[in-house]
Amino acid sequence: MSFNAIAEAHRRDILDALVTGEKAVGAIVNDLSISQPQVSKHLRVLSEVGLVKCRADGRRRLYPEPLRSNETRSRI
Repeated sequence: MSFNAIAEAHRRDILDALVTGEKAVGAIVNDLSISQPQVSKHLRVLSEVGLVKCRADGRRRLYPEPLRSNETRSRI
């Protein structure tokens, strides 16, 4: 399932955007010019396979850096 998750180009773009540090969904939308519902859908898929984690901050959802390579390899 992890390979399917990263096969989508927008999901790889989201992972690349998160490498620079924690971002809210709105910041990812602005960085990538993808609609908010699409970003949320892709983040949900990445979260379901364990590649990203979400942290609530009030009404915002923040996504820290993706899991490091060793952690990612163990999930794939």
